[in-house]
Formats: sequence, C-alpha cells, structure tokens
Amino acid sequence: MQDLVAKLNDTETYYIRKYKSTNPLFGYNFRERAYVPIPRDVALEAEFDKLWIECAEKWYPIFESVKEKCFDTFEPLDEEELVFCNEILKDNIFEDAVSELNFDLHNLKSNSIDARLFFDDALSFAEMVFQDESWANIRKYIEENKKRILMENPPETTIVKIDRNGKIVAEYVCPVDIKEEMGLSSLTNIYNVLEGKQRHAYGFTWRYKKDLEKSSAIENNGQMRFDF
Repeated sequence: MQDLVAKLNDTETYYIRKYKSTNPLFGYNFRERAYVPIPRDVALEAEFDKLWIECAEKWYPIFESVKEKCFDTFEPLDEEELVFCNEILKDNIFEDAVSELNFDLHNLKSNSIDARLFFDDALSFAEMVFQDESWANIRKYIEENKKRILMENPPETTIVKIDRNGKIVAEYVCPVDIKEEMGLSSLTNIYNVLEGKQRHAYGFTWRYKKDLEKSSAIENNGQMRFDF
C-alpha cells in the first residue's frame, strides 16, 4: 500500500509538470509535486506546516510592510525592516537590484519610478527565493529529527513486535527500522501478519499499535495471548 501511494505521487507529479497545471492558465494545482501522505508521514507533514507557519508569521508581516513603504507610503523603514532587507533577503537578485539601481532604502521618496518598477520585480523574486530556502531548511530539520518527531507523535501505522510470551518487545514508527534491525530484504511476511494472512513471522507476532489499544485481549500484566 505504501509503495503504491509513492508510485501514484510520482505519476501525478509527472503529469502536473507535463501539462504545467500549476499555471492558473492551464490548471489548478498549487504544488508542483503531488503529495498524498503515506499514513506514517502525516505527523511529519504536520510538523512541517507548524514550522512554516511560525516562520511565515514572523517574517511575512515585515515583508508586506517593506513593500507598502517602498511603493505606497514612503515612510522610513524601521530597524527590523532594514535588517530583513540587508540580511534576510541577501545573496540573490534582490541584493543586486539594490546595488545596480542605486535604490535608496533610507530615503524611499528619492527613488525614480523606473527604479521602483525594477525593484518591485526584484522583491517578488526575493520572496520566492526566501520561501524556497525556508522550505528547504525546514525539510532538512525534519529529516534530521524524523525519529524524535515520530516518537512524540506516533502515527496510526506504528508497528509493535510481540514475543512468544505475549510481551511487547519493540515498537517501530518507521517500517524501514524493522528491516535494518532484523536484516530483512522485504517486509512482506510482516505485512501478511498485520493483514491477517499469516499468524507469525520470524518468531514474532506483529500488530499495529492502534489495534492493540482497542483490543480486549490485553491482560492486566500487559501481556497478550497468542497461539504459537
């Protein structure tokens, strides 16, 4: 199931790009890549959304204020807005535009109409770069902290390994951890147990944690009965 979801995402991404459906003239897709979350990844996407909202809520009000002052009110930029322009929106076309157009961030009324038009384009590009770099940094953070995030927000697909005595001996939020720990080339037999197609695999019973929490088979001592 999880492999199928990944293949469907890749196929949809191919057609989104082929038919340019992120362009409002051709389609209604918001993202260039298709994404139907695999159940175990829902917690990771929620963490991404939370971190991006925190970033956007901090910086976008400043960004909008800069645009308003540069092109409408011409009020002086405050210290935070100057830091945003000089330090956050750097190393891209925005910085080049400030230099080449001699755009004066300290006396906004002095800038010519042509300079403002070019500066507006540069600012829009800077916004896109800022967003892409922020997304990349958040993705990197999540990848580096994936196990901790999943342990703190266990998905419904968390798998438990149960020994012959009915004792839970391990929990896995990522199925790949089972493969690495047990040196398996495939998880087919384990998924067969989870789906009820066979009773045991590799000397253990395997269950989704959510199913155990609902089950009345759990005894007071935390053990379960299984017929090996």
